[in-house]
Amino acid sequence: MNSPAIVPDLPKKKSIPRTVLLVIGMHRSGTSAVTRVINSLGAKLADELMSPESDNETGFWESAAVTGLNEEILASAGSRWDDWRQFNPEWFHSPVAHEFAERALDILARDVGHSCFFALKDPRICRLLPFWANVFHRFDTQIKCILPIRNPLEVAASLRARDGFAMPKSTLLWLRHVLDAEATTRELPRVFVSYEALLSDWRWEARRIATVLDLVWPRFSAETEREIDQFLDAGHRHHHIPHEMTVNHPGLPEWVKVTATALLVLCREEGQKDHLEQLEKVRAEFDGACKNLGAALHEEDAALTTKADELEDRLSNAQSRLAEFDATSREQEQRIAALEAGYADALREQERLTKILQEKEAETDRIKAALEAKYTDALQKKERQLTDAQNEAEHYKDERDRLSQKLDERIRELVRFTKILQEKEAETDRIEAARQAMGRLLGKTIMALLEYSPGEPLGRRRQKRLVARLRESGTFDEDWYLEKYPDVIQTGMDPALHYLMHGALEGREPQDASRKVVQRLGMPA
Repeated sequence: MNSPAIVPDLPKKKSIPRTVLLVIGMHRSGTSAVTRVINSLGAKLADELMSPESDNETGFWESAAVTGLNEEILASAGSRWDDWRQFNPEWFHSPVAHEFAERALDILARDVGHSCFFALKDPRICRLLPFWANVFHRFDTQIKCILPIRNPLEVAASLRARDGFAMPKSTLLWLRHVLDAEATTRELPRVFVSYEALLSDWRWEARRIATVLDLVWPRFSAETEREIDQFLDAGHRHHHIPHEMTVNHPGLPEWVKVTATALLVLCREEGQKDHLEQLEKVRAEFDGACKNLGAALHEEDAALTTKADELEDRLSNAQSRLAEFDATSREQEQRIAALEAGYADALREQERLTKILQEKEAETDRIKAALEAKYTDALQKKERQLTDAQNEAEHYKDERDRLSQKLDERIRELVRFTKILQEKEAETDRIEAARQAMGRLLGKTIMALLEYSPGEPLGRRRQKRLVARLRESGTFDEDWYLEKYPDVIQTGMDPALHYLMHGALEGREPQDASRKVVQRLGMPA
């Protein structure tokens, strides 16, 4: 079958001589890797490239404007990027083609007009090369083609993972792109590059490309080699299938097997006449089959596409629900963390207040012991002085008066000591108030730990659960609570349930920490 003519039918647009490296290959065939390598070696790319996506994290290295234009061209001809049927050859001679050519020239002038050596990559050009050849002729640019080739089964596996395509559709899509690209580049300088060989030894492939296309890489340096070694990672190749498995695969059409074998030979040695004839024969048969069966298969493909879209919508909805669940889970985790932090703060505050209370108790004990010793000593001394005074009263009246005056002074001193003791008792009362404040804080901590607000309505099952958790926490003294609040006994309620529903709201304490202080002071409880 004859290839579409690549003869320009419009006048040239004056410009400086340029060279473009057209990277034209099937989707998922290593076109991005090839483009990034030749860009690193000195071929200019458009400033505005397509953004990386999850299925191609290293980037597409395609001009966003050119890709968008090619999508419009395909749509204007009633086609799309995943259409494996023959592109309408009459479109290239339509008025619409001339209109798109003007837009393409504007894009080139804007994106690469200042460069004399640049690269352009878009798998859609495989089916649109006659159009772009005409555009580049008008742009006064010499075309040199690089055709990346990858195992069709690997391409099908990649398309299934990214787009959900079945293998028959993917292999037909691969066949259309490689056959059209091979046929329409026969009159142009070209080189076939195996994706596997590029990953294995990119330096050898880069030198082979330069030799076959008669060009020089302006940026081939040690620094460039280091850059390419860093990003050209075989780990990005998620599917690896030997060629032998392809040619022996029972589910592949013979066209695909013959084409894959012929292209593999062309990657090693250009210009094999027998293999070129095989490719031409396969393309003729494939185009004929597309005319006869294309409509029926297209309807089935459209139905499968609709089904795939429905499944994708369902997947999107499921992912949305999962995201909502994750958000709720994170909120719960944050809430638990906040409660744990609050509980930890409360424990630290309790430890601090307990330490203060213990220090005050020890200080009170020391003061009490000192006062008792001093009081006892003074009393004993006065008793001895009184006895001596009585024995000598008759003879030492003046001495008695003097001693009586001295006794009065001692009494005043005793009064002063008594006042000091009263002040210490007042300080003990303040300590008791601090302890009560600690008890209220403990009550609040318990409520926060149980995730319950006093007075909140409780169902029977939640009552049982909260009562059990309260008892297990060790923060509630049931016997003390009944002793402290005898009115609870009259209600007949479970003490723990009474505290949850009424006691906490009324400010009652869940346990007592004051008895130890009272006992140390020697006061009645």
